[in-house]
Amino acid sequence: MNGFVLAGVAIAAFAVGAALVSFRYERELRRMARFLDQREPAGNARMTAFVRTRGVLGIARGVNAELDELQNERIASQQARQAFQAGLTCLSHDIRTPLSMILGYADALVQDEGAAEEARASARVIRAQGLKIKDLVTDLNTASQLDYDMQPMRLERVHAARLLRTVAAAHANSGLDEAHPIELDIAEDALNAVVLGDERLLTRAVENAISNARLHNEQGCTISVELALRDNAYCTIRVSDDGAGIAAADLAALEARLARSRTARSAAGSFNRDHGLGLVLVDRIARAHEGSLSLDGAPGEGFSVTLALPLA
Repeated sequence: MNGFVLAGVAIAAFAVGAALVSFRYERELRRMARFLDQREPAGNARMTAFVRTRGVLGIARGVNAELDELQNERIASQQARQAFQAGLTCLSHDIRTPLSMILGYADALVQDEGAAEEARASARVIRAQGLKIKDLVTDLNTASQLDYDMQPMRLERVHAARLLRTVAAAHANSGLDEAHPIELDIAEDALNAVVLGDERLLTRAVENAISNARLHNEQGCTISVELALRDNAYCTIRVSDDGAGIAAADLAALEARLARSRTARSAAGSFNRDHGLGLVLVDRIARAHEGSLSLDGAPGEGFSVTLALPLA
């Protein structure tokens, strides 16, 4: 009988020991899995994962070395992104003055009625391409900031009507684009609409919607900017044009592209030759403010971009 008891005790002890080893083994594997699932660390913050190497886990020495190598690669990747952002910021600053001069001289030549028509036509092309470069550099800078959280959102109470008046006035006073006049329409009940947001990003969203209308109507069109309330919970900013419009298939493709960009980690990686980053950024900025973006248009009936932003 005592032999059976001792055997039972031994078996029980073995079972408990095996359970403890299994528990330790599972716990370490879970720690490894959590580490591997982590997103990029903020800044240069170091994520640590260490597997204890005693007993049956001695084989984990090699795993620890692999994890350490992975961590070093992540830090190097983050530092490379920061360097890219810093370089892009410097580029956008350095390019501003010469680009403004190019646009200014091109516009002066366009308006010079004494100049040869061929020269004025060339100046129009230079001006149009210069505006595209200006928008692209700004969009890349904004996209990288959103992608890598290099410049956190500065939330404040933003007076929507005042923001739109400022954007429309800047466009009208630039003197660079008479072919695309702007009409501003603010609904009476939206005069005092306020949203909680980053005024810099919201301004960029409206500017991009305007730039999109200008880009796809090089022969000219009237651009309308409207502010209204919806359901007493949202203010809507609608930027529309009376230009060439868009085919149903192209509209569907554009909406599909925006849908894909919503699951992509990088907005900058969503650059497209035909539509740049403009509407991708408008969509990202709207969603960053817990709002939404909708598009509409038809051939010969113009195109519209509508942002819906929650009221503060």
